[in-house]
Amino acid sequence: MDPLLSFATACKQFDLPAWSLRVARAKGQIAVLELPNGSHNENRSKPSAVLRVRASDAAKFASAFHTRKKQRKALSVGAGLMTVTEIAEATGVHEETVRRWIRNLELPARRVAPSGYAVAKKDLDAFIRRAFTK
Repeated sequence: MDPLLSFATACKQFDLPAWSLRVARAKGQIAVLELPNGSHNENRSKPSAVLRVRASDAAKFASAFHTRKKQRKALSVGAGLMTVTEIAEATGVHEETVRRWIRNLELPARRVAPSGYAVAKKDLDAFIRRAFTK
């Protein structure tokens, strides 16, 4: 029989972020079992439940999660693109300065992750020529 794992154990064992199994559960991507744990929380009228996931289900989800993560990373910053960190190192300015240039639309960029940007090297070269040579 397939062992049942707590969310925390599954995340640790399969190198998943803590939020990922909760989101997968909400989307119906992974089956979750609610087992009574016998403890009673004074803030609740009934005993709390422990959420468990089958190890095989967690392994399948983790495999798909990590594959998508690698694909997003490969697509996000490809040949000819630079990250904010790379631009900051190349130009000798702080990363926040690069982000400000992007926010102010001085430096064309595309969003590649919830908190990341990528800039085409040709756009960076044009920006540097425009901004630093007068």
